[in-house]
Amino acid sequence: MVSTDSKPVISVIVPVYNCEKYLAKCVESIIGQTFTDWELLLIDDGSKDNAPQICDKFAASDNRIRTIHKTNGGASSARNRGIDEAAGDYITFIDSDDWVDPEYLQRFLDKQPDQNTIVYSGIISHIRDRKFVYFHYEDCEFTIPSQSEIIRNDLLQDGGPVNKLFPRKLLIDNNLRFNEQLHYHEDHIFVYNVLLFASKLKFSSYCGYHYIYYDVWSGNSLSHVASKNVAGLLYASDLFLEILPRLFNHLGITNHQYKNKATTRTGYSQRLLALANAYGQQMPDSDLKRILREEKNRLKQYKYFYTPKSRKRALLIGLLSLPMPLAHMGMKLIALSLIHI
Repeated sequence: MVSTDSKPVISVIVPVYNCEKYLAKCVESIIGQTFTDWELLLIDDGSKDNAPQICDKFAASDNRIRTIHKTNGGASSARNRGIDEAAGDYITFIDSDDWVDPEYLQRFLDKQPDQNTIVYSGIISHIRDRKFVYFHYEDCEFTIPSQSEIIRNDLLQDGGPVNKLFPRKLLIDNNLRFNEQLHYHEDHIFVYNVLLFASKLKFSSYCGYHYIYYDVWSGNSLSHVASKNVAGLLYASDLFLEILPRLFNHLGITNHQYKNKATTRTGYSQRLLALANAYGQQMPDSDLKRILREEKNRLKQYKYFYTPKSRKRALLIGLLSLPMPLAHMGMKLIALSLIHI
């Protein structure tokens, strides 16, 4: 049994929900770290399978591991509980169905971060029997603002809370938490908010985080319209469109091409996805027309900022340009064909 009485350097937060199949591999990869001064917070979010018992078993065998059982509130609620419970100088998040290589934590600390620095590292994604490097950075660091480095690293594309090391003091002092009312892109919004308070970024070329990608759960797919909440997607878009101008200002981004690119793949993409999902769900005509009318009012913004990457997305933009009756009829006609926009 490993015991530690002093405050750990790193708090590892793992939200746990119905993941008995993958949980042991995740936890064992953390136990196997070459850097040993950590605590692991397993936040059981009301799991219905054997995951709580697996958590308790690990906690009983290693004093660095704590299990916290709570009623189900979603991933954001679980991560927030982890932040509140964390004692380490730094916080990193790992999803319960993912795993990390043995040097993962050490490579963060090799960058010698301070209390205003976020450290990024790479991600290896696994899809079925294939794997590929999802994010990879060169070893570098820079002080914010730095437009050239932000664009060179395409920083705003990497919005997940994993593969990053956050100073706990930065999160606590600025009351930075995940939005528990948001069920889509809450991770991106959290990272963007943290970036607003960071003064330095460091990047590691190390790729030691293994991310399981479930391609059937695609945020850009209409094959799951039944599980998509139109209001939730619009809410996420509203938050993106509100925070991005402040983030551009903080990061020193004035390049219009990059600003349009970042706005396209977050705020406006989500609005188009919500609109298509609304018609795919065959909502009442009164609701469809209300949503369509609201999006038509944003058409000038779409045309100025949005650069569609597919013909179907371009088609949606075109439909928004039509008079209301024709736009409504056109959306109904193509709704069933919009499988991947």
